[in-house]
Amino acid sequence: MRKKIFHNFVNNLNIGTKIGAGISFVFILFIGLSIFTVNRMNNLNNTVIETSRLTRNSTAILDINKDIAELQRSALVYDQSGSRSVINKMKTTFNVITKNLDEINNNTTHDESRKLTEELIKVVDRYGQTIDSLQELYQQRRLLLINKLPAIEKQGIEYLKSIIIWAEKNNDIKSNLESRIILQLWLEANLN
Repeated sequence: MRKKIFHNFVNNLNIGTKIGAGISFVFILFIGLSIFTVNRMNNLNNTVIETSRLTRNSTAILDINKDIAELQRSALVYDQSGSRSVINKMKTTFNVITKNLDEINNNTTHDESRKLTEELIKVVDRYGQTIDSLQELYQQRRLLLINKLPAIEKQGIEYLKSIIIWAEKNNDIKSNLESRIILQLWLEANLN
């Protein structure tokens, strides 16, 4: 019965109303499809932007990893050379790492990624503090190796020689033998 009433209603409309209703239906359908397409395009655009951001961050993290390895190599070189230019290079590398980490932190929207980045920033800050104290540590090491240890070695050898001389003067074979063994061990320790 409802079909018949609807059918009669549609048949009683004039042709202009039917055409207007058809065009309105097509227009509404077109607007709906346009809104759907625009939403899908916006979602796709947001996905591309997010992927691009993640790719840039990943590349920057790889560069930071390379720079940290370079920083560690420079520390080993400084340990051997004590060169001021190595310290300057380390500070420059540190500044580049810090700048890149700040950029990553500013570009990160995901909370877990932000926490990881902040932890990495803390670790890198410790590297910076180490660079500042590296020169002092090198000077202390140098003083120890060049002055203090040779003086202690010389003192030990002189003391053992005095024991040997005392043992020879007093004809103490046991003390003489023990002191020579100790002197030999002392010299072997020095070579090591």
